[in-house]
Amino acid sequence: MNVKQFKRASVAFALTLGMMPLLYAATPVTEDPAWYSTISGGVLLNPRDSDSSVQLSKTPVAITLDGLMRFNGGQVLAATIGKQWHTNEDNTDKEPKHRRLEVEYWQGRVERSSFDAGVLHAILDDSVHANALFVNALQRVFSTEKSRWWLGAGLGYARVRMPGASSLDTCACLNSAEGNGLAAQVKLIGERLLSERTALFLQVGYLQVPGSSTKTPNSSASHEKLLSGNALIGFRIRF
Repeated sequence: MNVKQFKRASVAFALTLGMMPLLYAATPVTEDPAWYSTISGGVLLNPRDSDSSVQLSKTPVAITLDGLMRFNGGQVLAATIGKQWHTNEDNTDKEPKHRRLEVEYWQGRVERSSFDAGVLHAILDDSVHANALFVNALQRVFSTEKSRWWLGAGLGYARVRMPGASSLDTCACLNSAEGNGLAAQVKLIGERLLSERTALFLQVGYLQVPGSSTKTPNSSASHEKLLSGNALIGFRIRF
């Protein structure tokens, strides 16, 4: 584990500890169906290395190499707007089921450390940028008088942009690359109500965004989808 990974692991551990006070009860807060919005920021945790395929030449014989794009971690910002409601409100024998449906804009920056493919080895030390729009569905799974725990998942569309690294004098296959397509995520949220309208929350989750590719007359490269855990802290307000 390098220094950057240790720092991110420390942040994740601190966020996890910070979620524990959310379990303690306080004074009741009424929750009528309402619209809400959130803003949050945090870190990407241990992004999975991305499988890569590189074609170095087309004439007279194409040379194909399999390799890895390696990542260290990264940062993320997110904002949502959604609607919360509950069911079974006329049946006093059962606990109402609380649900949320939201649209989320997600922006991430993933720190890229190196690229290996056959005899090619490049130290990159730059960042891959990704933007996504998700539609999330969540359901409350636990609550106390002023704490709420939500479990949810989302599907969306994302765009990924990798910077070029031609200055490293490796090959044109490390030109800038782009990709777009399906994105998906799961998340667990611990929320502490501050008032009738406001709340603080901590979130842990896992997501995937699509891969990217680049192509020149003499070479090409494709990089598989990126998978990563994440931990965020944020603020929610009801309208």
